[in-house]
Amino acid sequence: VLQRSRKLSKDEMILRLGDGKAVDAEAVESLRLVISSHIRIDLKDCLFCAKYG
Repeated sequence: VLQRSRKLSKDEMILRLGDGKAVDAEAVESLRLVISSHIRIDLKDCLFCAKYG
């Protein structure tokens, strides 16, 4: 469940991959993963990247 999202401008956050390639992050998101009725994982300030490589 997406809880909040903030778009990033170009070159605001660049991810460097293990092979040395650079990828622009497009958004910062916080979301909740619901595994079961008793288990929830909150992920805060995750970087979203639609394009890889």
